[in-house]
Amino acid sequence: MAGIRTVSWRMAVAAIAAFVLVSTAIVIVVRSDGLPAVDATASRATRWFVHQGTGRVVLVDGFSGRALARLDTGADGAPIGVAEGAAGAYLLNGTTAEA
Repeated sequence: MAGIRTVSWRMAVAAIAAFVLVSTAIVIVVRSDGLPAVDATASRATRWFVHQGTGRVVLVDGFSGRALARLDTGADGAPIGVAEGAAGAYLLNGTTAEA
């Protein structure tokens, strides 16, 4: 028992902290794919929204939350809505029931 050395609490805590730091860095490097969500493209990621106050329809990117297009409808205060289908999007006038 003459050659046995004890480990101090400082050394034990430093070793555990170093292990946690290295493990976290490895997980971050392995899980990152380098592709930001803004650059992802999918037809289902965009949607048209109506802003009744201004009479505009806005195409919003679902991944980034940014407006891609803003179009004036000229609805003159009439309630409007948007219907999306496979062929495209349709602007619906709630007063005249026209598309």
